[in-house]
Amino acid sequence: MARVLFEEKGYQGATTAQIAATAGVPEGTLFEDFRTKRDLAFALLERDIEVYLDFLELQLRGIEGALNRIRKFIWSHLYTWKRRRFIARFLILEIRQDPGFYQSHAYDLMQRYDQDLMSLIQEGIEEGSIRDDVDIGMVRNLIFGGIEQTAMHWALKEEPFDVDASTRQLCGMVFRAIQI
Repeated sequence: MARVLFEEKGYQGATTAQIAATAGVPEGTLFEDFRTKRDLAFALLERDIEVYLDFLELQLRGIEGALNRIRKFIWSHLYTWKRRRFIARFLILEIRQDPGFYQSHAYDLMQRYDQDLMSLIQEGIEEGSIRDDVDIGMVRNLIFGGIEQTAMHWALKEEPFDVDASTRQLCGMVFRAIQI
């Protein structure tokens, strides 16, 4: 229920009173499991990230070649953000400014996700499809920055968003920079 309100109204717009009313429980009941609305949002985010990581692992199975796997990684990220606009908004606008995020399980999961991408880049170097002189961390930053900038207007203003075209454009630019 909270997810629906966060999707419709955003994190700031959804009140704990609205969340409780939508769930059909007294507002105080929310605080039996979550100390704050932020804790509730973090719990939703953690669950979504865990589901997404499982989804991504399944999506990458059977795909040959690091560049194809990176392309699928980017597509899956953009596709998931399109389906879960709240996550995109929450991650882009809210979470990074909250010091509590960096001590949360959600942050640990994001670090795992980060490592997954760097492993794909390293795989490309080892198979010879990515230059061995690239800085893996910089390529990761380029990809995540490109994803965020590509999706930002859509996530914030609900503008049309074409996952396939965005993936092609971002991969084209990144791959030209890193390929042998």
